[in-house]
Amino acid sequence: AIFLRLLSSIKQICKKNSISKNVEKRNRVIDKFNNLIPHSKVYYSNTIHKANKYYDCFITGSDQVWNPQITHKYALNYFFDFLDSDSKRGSYAASFGDIKWNYPEYTIRIQSLLNKFSFISSREETGVDICTNIFNADCAKVVDPTLLLPSYIELLKGKKKKTGIVSFS
Repeated sequence: AIFLRLLSSIKQICKKNSISKNVEKRNRVIDKFNNLIPHSKVYYSNTIHKANKYYDCFITGSDQVWNPQITHKYALNYFFDFLDSDSKRGSYAASFGDIKWNYPEYTIRIQSLLNKFSFISSREETGVDICTNIFNADCAKVVDPTLLLPSYIELLKGKKKKTGIVSFS
């Protein structure tokens, strides 16, 4: 019985190491891909205000950036609460990820922040409704950014073809 438990433990350790190696390999692939794309300096919630010095315009948008259930204590960052009053800002295809607004504790502050936006757009009709009816902000419905190009094949020309999954975190 002791031998079988020991054998089982060894199998678990081997399995964990195998999973760990796969995660490490995936992370290396993601890092390699990320190095191909120009990025800004990395900012954190306590340093993001420093970005005001370096950029002329700020744009937020896409998957559930305006869903406090997802963004938690950073929710207002996605409405640019850290920007100077004269900073240009807008949204493209911002998503609330819900059909109604369930966060009355944020409503007044977000309405004030959205009033500073030069342009506001959402990928969802419900997002347009939330902006218009809850925040009294003009909002256009736009296409999801993944659908902007009819085909992404042109971007892949000359690239080595490989099968697999690409993940962004």
